[in-house]
Amino acid sequence: MASHTSGDIRKILVALASRHIQVVRNTLTKVGTDEDALKEDLKVIKEMYFKRNIVTLAKSIAKETSGDYKAFLLTLLGE
Repeated sequence: MASHTSGDIRKILVALASRHIQVVRNTLTKVGTDEDALKEDLKVIKEMYFKRNIVTLAKSIAKETSGDYKAFLLTLLGE
């Protein structure tokens, strides 16, 4: 990831990945997956990013990344 991103976008992605892994782990250990919890977590992260940067996380990712990596991240965000 470091070779593809820089600065704040990298910090956000690392935090997103770390938090998402924790939520995924917690939801998968229960019977069934709590998709609503995963969606809500991503929604909060996107809102926090926008409040801090006055630009959407998706727009920042689209600007700072490319190719399959860009597509993967945008898909992860539900974009």
